[in-house]
Order: sequence, then structure tokens, then C-alpha cells
Amino acid sequence: MAEKFIMENAEDTLAARANRRLRLYRITAVGLVVLLCGFAAWFYLTASVASKKALREAKDVRMAMKMLAIESYSNGKSLYDPKSANGLVEGGAERLAQLSEADGQVILTGWDAKESDAISFRYIKGNYVVNFQKTGDTGENGENGEAGYDGNVSWEVYLQLRLTGFGD
Repeated sequence: MAEKFIMENAEDTLAARANRRLRLYRITAVGLVVLLCGFAAWFYLTASVASKKALREAKDVRMAMKMLAIESYSNGKSLYDPKSANGLVEGGAERLAQLSEADGQVILTGWDAKESDAISFRYIKGNYVVNFQKTGDTGENGENGEAGYDGNVSWEVYLQLRLTGFGD
């Protein structure tokens, strides 16, 4: 009788240990899933806020660029300099930063001399790259019958991740 009691007690103990171990595995798995989901949500929200801020600054740069283009046109000059690294005349980047209060890097890649306006540019702030591009017809059928682009613009925001670096 005592041996039977000890055997039943040992079986209960083994079953209880197995149940506790299974419960511990389940809790650990649920904890890991919750942790991963929390990290993904944090990353998404952080990236969303930062990308919207970069886009807002790029739009401010666009407005400042329009003002500088008018100012340059009134002086008989152009804001665009295709020979420079950033596509702007000397002092243009500093003036853009001053007017727009944006501290990112601006690279002017396309300029419409007839309209004295940017066709395309790139704004880089931290790990975010914002591309601006005017799209549409460049012929005589522009907006309101004017020459130039038809006014459609596109804004694209990219998260730039540097995986490797080469050079000195």
C-alpha cells in the first residue's frame, strides 16, 4: 500500500513538473511575441513621425526655393547651377536653410528655366530622403495654357539605411 501511494505521488509530481514546464514555455513564448510586437509598433510610430517631419521640412524648402527663385529672377540670375555639387548657386543652400529653417541637405536635380522653378530636388535629413518631382507634360499645354509642367507633383519619402561604407 505504501509503495502504491509513493508511485501515485511520484506520477503526480512528474505530471505536475511537466505541466509547470509547459506553462513556463507558453509564458515565455507569449512574452517574446508581445515584446516583438511592441518593438515593431515602436519602430513604425517613430519612423512615421520622423518621415512626416522630414516631408514637412522638404515642403518648407520648396516654398523657400520658390521665394529664392523669384528673388534671383528679379536680379537677373538663376538659383540653379548645374556645375555645383548640390545644384544651387553659391550661398543658395545657406539662404534656403535660413528661409525654410530646415537643417537637412538640399540637392537640386532639375530646374525649369522658363518658369524659374524646381522640377526635382532631393532633401536629406538624417536617415530620411525626400524626393520631389514635378510630373506631366512639358509642352505648350501646361496649366492655364501656359508653357511648362502641368502642376502635378509627387513627394516620396524613403528610409535610408546604410549597411556598408566604403572609402577612406
